[in-house]
Amino acid sequence: MNPSTVSAAALAAAVVIAVLAGFGGGSILAMLVALAGAAVAGYGTWKGTQQDGQGMMATSMLLFLANLLFAALMLVLRIIDWL
Repeated sequence: MNPSTVSAAALAAAVVIAVLAGFGGGSILAMLVALAGAAVAGYGTWKGTQQDGQGMMATSMLLFLANLLFAALMLVLRIIDWL
């Protein structure tokens, strides 16, 4: 299975979890799922550098950043809710 597909699915699952848990309060589970997606995307980026085509690397890098930004958003929202 393509790492980009797995990472995109993890990001989608994290968004669904966050919406179901109440997006405004932040969700630790959604953050962890997004971080797992970022790890898979990091692997996809590394794998993309090993191949001739750079499409997989570019897609994986975009998903890596999207997963990290979503995880950071969940963390910040959780901290704000805690305060």
